[in-house]
Amino acid sequence: MTTEQQQLQVPVWDEKQAVAERRDGKDPALCAWPGCTRQRAQLEGKGRPPSYCREANEGEQPHSGYWASKAKTRSGPDEPETPVTDAQLAASTILLRLEDVATTLPAHLADLLDALDTLRDQDALDLELGTKKAEYEREAALLRERLAHAEQVAETARRTAQAADARADNNQRFAETWSEQHAEMSERVEQMAAALGAAQEQAREAFQAAEAARDDQAAAEAERDEATSERDAAQAAQAQAEQQRDEAQMARDEALAARTEAEAERDAAVSRAEQANEAAAEATAARQAADAARQVAEAVQREVSATLGAAQQRITDLETQRDDAVAERDTARRERNALLEYRAGGDEQSPPGEK
Repeated sequence: MTTEQQQLQVPVWDEKQAVAERRDGKDPALCAWPGCTRQRAQLEGKGRPPSYCREANEGEQPHSGYWASKAKTRSGPDEPETPVTDAQLAASTILLRLEDVATTLPAHLADLLDALDTLRDQDALDLELGTKKAEYEREAALLRERLAHAEQVAETARRTAQAADARADNNQRFAETWSEQHAEMSERVEQMAAALGAAQEQAREAFQAAEAARDDQAAAEAERDEATSERDAAQAAQAQAEQQRDEAQMARDEALAARTEAEAERDAAVSRAEQANEAAAEATAARQAADAARQVAEAVQREVSATLGAAQQRITDLETQRDDAVAERDTARRERNALLEYRAGGDEQSPPGEK
């Protein structure tokens, strides 16, 4: 104990205030010294948490268990200070406690060394690392399979979209060709309809001429001999008119057949145009499916990268823990050897670290 520490006063322990604080339920996070409102000291390592703040008021010793026992046993403020005697008594008490601890320490140290040996066991560590690595590799392989499947689905969707596009292009070209053919067919129908009208007009004129000829024939019955040639001409004209009527009827039938064929081709073209629209819709859906599959593939790729990174970080952490465990085991062995040497030296030898 230094001269400066010897000059510090022992803090006053107010037992009445301590009883009142225990009765009123003092915050357990605060220092147990009566009247102290500071937080308790932080626990360093393992063991029982400190009850006092380990801080001192000006001119006083710090709040601790040792100085609490001193303050509780003081008979008054004029009691002389005996720090050396107190330190000797405290050292004796601590040595007795250390001897009690030393009787059970070897067993605990043996258990600790066994645990540290297990931590340092390279075979055990390699086995665990191998198991973890195999597990991560299986997960990575599964993710790679999912990625390959997603890429295959995306490729299939892309090919389907390309085929649908090609079908849509073919249907579009067919629709354009049909439109041109339909225009030509409509023009032909109009031409045939005009020809039919002209033939009907010729037939009507021929019928009128035939009627006029028959009228002339009736009027010329009295002049039969003279009108024989005219009658023959009228009969020839009638025959020609009937022939022209038959030709006009045939032209009309052909025009009707051409119109029916044109309407059938128009209906077929409309159906193909509808198929082209359906193919275009299928192509759009296929492109959307390809985009979705590509997004799934990208997500799977990111998941694979994250999993591999986590696995590598876990392996690094395990290796760091192994190195820390080896260092702790070596430290525990050195402390055990020092304690055994101290016990073997007897009470005359000072404990390690004490001067």
